[in-house]
Amino acid sequence: MGRGEILYGVNTGVGTNAVFVLPEDEAERFQESNLQQLCCGTGPPLPGEIVRAAMLLRAVTLALGYSAVRVEVIEQLARLLNAGITPLVPRYGSVGASGDLIPSGYIARALLGQG
Repeated sequence: MGRGEILYGVNTGVGTNAVFVLPEDEAERFQESNLQQLCCGTGPPLPGEIVRAAMLLRAVTLALGYSAVRVEVIEQLARLLNAGITPLVPRYGSVGASGDLIPSGYIARALLGQG
């Protein structure tokens, strides 16, 4: 950002709201609230080995370079895995075609030191 680029979900809304471009001073707050609204799962936590496998798969997928994330995100996932830190991820609740947005939201909060 900062170069006037329009990046889906970074400085635009998501889904059908992608047509709305956010003012630069609201993009960070949007990111935070977007993450928080995804943390609405229910039920007992998934087994730790499943959450850790999801974290590893996400790190490997992001490392392929198709998702426009900073390398620090991948490094932080690796740090959590190497430190044996496993976020609590509720068993039920999902959004999106891939069905992983709510579980990923809980993992992302752990990357930020939340949750």
